[in-house]
Amino acid sequence: MQIGLKTYILDSLSNAIQLKDLVEDSPKLVFRFTSLNCDKCYKEVLSVIAKQSKEHNDCDLILIVSFNHVNNLRLILRDYNLRVPFFLTTSASLINEVDSINYPYFFTLEQDGKVSKIFFVNYETPELTNQYLTNITKQFK
Repeated sequence: MQIGLKTYILDSLSNAIQLKDLVEDSPKLVFRFTSLNCDKCYKEVLSVIAKQSKEHNDCDLILIVSFNHVNNLRLILRDYNLRVPFFLTTSASLINEVDSINYPYFFTLEQDGKVSKIFFVNYETPELTNQYLTNITKQFK
């Protein structure tokens, strides 16, 4: 599966950048969610990320988010004390086939636009998210 690296997203200061700029140095682990996803699901994952990032702060993790109100997103990230870079997309869909399932998910994004290791999250199974992050972060060290 491929993603268009010329797709524009906004950084936390609302500067437009292309996806290719994010991965030019190294692949990234992306957590993708929208304000329309199950809020318990993405909040549970943010909690897991907060815990894991204390142990694995060298992982190239970024958030790509579609959120109607950016200030609400900032408050949520502050509540979890996350210092993970986040990027906004105005498009409801980043990867059509995956976003149509309407659950938050992780994926790896390679320098050539290849998408792999997709993992859908669910608040009822945080142990699976923990295991996924433990396994995937080993690949980013």
